[in-house]
Amino acid sequence: MKTILKKIFEWLFAPIRRRTIDSINDAIETNRILTARLLIGNMQQDGQETGLQSKEFRVFSQAGEDGIIQYLI
Repeated sequence: MKTILKKIFEWLFAPIRRRTIDSINDAIETNRILTARLLIGNMQQDGQETGLQSKEFRVFSQAGEDGIIQYLI
């Protein structure tokens, strides 16, 4: 009996759970983009030529390539 109720409960609330996860993922993606914009703005205001290591930041990359690519553009 408990397993039947559990399956019914999961079936009823699965779409809500899926929408919640999707909205959280959308919020994370939005935050990543906004963070990148802030870092790019800081880089443009900085203007110092201190080498590529100071230009590294990571939003979508794994090792700081985002900042270096933005600096080169």
